Order: sequence, then structure tokens, then C-alpha cells
Amino acid sequence: MDALLSRMSALWARLEAGPLGVPIERMRRRWHRGTGRVEEGWRQGTAPARPAVDKASAAAHKAAEAARPGTPPILYRDRMITLDQHGVVVSGYYLPFGRHRIPYDRIREVREHPLTRGRQFRLHGFAWPRYWYHRDARRGERAVGLELRTDTLLWPVLTPKDVDAVKEIITERVNGRP
Repeated sequence: MDALLSRMSALWARLEAGPLGVPIERMRRRWHRGTGRVEEGWRQGTAPARPAVDKASAAAHKAAEAARPGTPPILYRDRMITLDQHGVVVSGYYLPFGRHRIPYDRIREVREHPLTRGRQFRLHGFAWPRYWYHRDARRGERAVGLELRTDTLLWPVLTPKDVDAVKEIITERVNGRP
């Protein structure tokens, strides 16, 4: 029983030190409007969960999160499509949300796909014969998409903002040039 309690207290300390620490502290210290006093929660006599953070250290923390070690550098990014060294990441590929990574070694060919005959108004899903459109509410503003020919049954159709730049990056990576 003592081992279980020590594990639970260690887990609670980790929770307090993490990103949930501030909401936990707020839940623990509830203000009673009628009495005008602060009621401590079930863990009484503890220090605040996190020390106050100044603006300079918060900015440094955000910068460190942005450039995490081990993440590949981004070659192209817009609202729905991200290209890095390893492949294409399509946001909104699955409903209601979900990302899909397509490695460059699975892409056989990149073709321009005209968004005519009502294709530009398709928000998401399958189209005959084998096309898969990711969720994009702004597809109606575009005239051309990119069709990625892969070994899979469905070929994804991407609608990036800059079609030429994305096509150039993907063809360079597919043909073996870094």
C-alpha cells in the first residue's frame, strides 16, 4: 500500500510540474464568494504548482519548442500541407481531422490535376476513379491541384497555395536529389 501511495504522489508531482500544473492549482484553490476566503483542496500545505514566469523566459521556452531537436527542417508549409525531408504531411486527410504522412519513396509521379467540372467544390473524400481529396474549405479558390501517384489504391489530390513550389520540391525528392 505504501508503494502505491508513493507512486501516486510521484505521479501527482509530475502532473503539477507539467503543463497541467496551473489548472490544478486553480482547482485546488477555490475562492468562496460568500465567505471571501480561499479554501485549500485536499492537498493542504503545498507550495504553488509552478513559479511565476517572466516574459523573457516564456519567449525562450516558445523558441525552444519551435526548434525541437530531432525534427526535420520544413521545406514548405501552408495551412493544410507540410513538406519536410522525409515526406508530405497532409492535414485534414481523415475526417473529422487527422494527418496523413506520405513518404517520398512511395510517390511514383506528381501530376497537375485540374479542378474543373465541380471538383473545386468537393470539400473532402473520394472521387471517381481513384482520387482522394483532403479537407480543404478553400479549394474553390484554386484552379489546379497536385495528384500524387502512389502504390496505394487511392491517389491523394493536394491543393496547396503555391502549386509550382510544392511540385518542384516533391519531384526533386522523388527523383533522388536532396
